[in-house]
Amino acid sequence: MMDKSLDVVARLIKLAGLPLTKPLRKIVIELVDTVTEDV
Repeated sequence: MMDKSLDVVARLIKLAGLPLTKPLRKIVIELVDTVTEDV
């Protein structure tokens, strides 16, 4: 499950680099924070 989660987070980070996806950046950062808290 962790491998799949990391894959999803990596894809979201790549998408967040696009100009039209700036709101996604906050979501990605929150996701990363949540995942790293559990580790």
